[in-house]
Amino acid sequence: MLTGTDTVNGEQYDLDLSAGTLLLAAELTSLEKNEIRLQKKQKVELLKLDILRESGTGWHDKLEIARDAGRIIERTWVREDALNFLIDLAFVDPYAPYELGFRENDFKSALENVAARVGVESEMVGKILSTKKNALKAHIRYNWLYLFVSSIVRTIAVGFAIFFAAPLIGTFLSTGLGFMGVSVANQGLALLHAGTIDPMTAGLMGGRAFAGSVGNLSKSLLGGTGSFLYRVGSRQARIELGKLQVNFREVLLSDPVNIKAAESTIARLKQDRDETRETLNTERKLNDRGSERVTDIEQTIKAITGAIRWMEKELSRINRA
Repeated sequence: MLTGTDTVNGEQYDLDLSAGTLLLAAELTSLEKNEIRLQKKQKVELLKLDILRESGTGWHDKLEIARDAGRIIERTWVREDALNFLIDLAFVDPYAPYELGFRENDFKSALENVAARVGVESEMVGKILSTKKNALKAHIRYNWLYLFVSSIVRTIAVGFAIFFAAPLIGTFLSTGLGFMGVSVANQGLALLHAGTIDPMTAGLMGGRAFAGSVGNLSKSLLGGTGSFLYRVGSRQARIELGKLQVNFREVLLSDPVNIKAAESTIARLKQDRDETRETLNTERKLNDRGSERVTDIEQTIKAITGAIRWMEKELSRINRA
């Protein structure tokens, strides 16, 4: 376990995401008023708990109930790590791959409960969720509810169901802040919360999404050239862009010392958009007009452009202040 102000490594962060997802589910279940839905949520919660117990992380005999998962994340966090963790969880459906509804205010309360365990004030949770809602408006002509629900049904054929939903975290980390992406060190944990992640990129810290050059990171993660956001598809790209935008406002721009890093982040995102446009030109020559493949890339470019405009406005607002 980590102590003091140690930075979260890949394996630990993967475990944290699993525990955080389970804690959200447990809190939301406790707030459910509908008896039929409550019973369903309780069953899913137990399924998630059993998988976490069997994940081979040494917690088998330490988790009697779902809320015991709080012990996994209760330590002294580096604040930026804690904020990134909460940003990731803000984009999670705690019951995925199952579809069980919950109230927006209940989700806020559940996330506040997790925030308290990692030393973040409840007011910050309100800011994260508010910025998330505002940021997603930048993604023009797209049904976010459809994105939020449908994108979490992707699963990996591993012989058993996947009961944890974590985001595909992070396309890039700002080199101006000196952060590095971390990769999953425990395959079992990756499967536990892989409802919305690509197994090749599981465990990269979400809010700290931008590291190195876009092209270099794309090659290292995916073994090829071209845009990372194009390769994950428009739905997942919008999730990642949403997380980036929340991080941009609530973490990066919260400290004036990070202005240069913010400018660098926008520049790298523009580079990614340019690479995606080049890919689109190629794909248009190889596919029928209006094909799903071409349309998806077009939607990704729209999303990137919307995110860039949103971040430029946020940066301009800070510069005027």
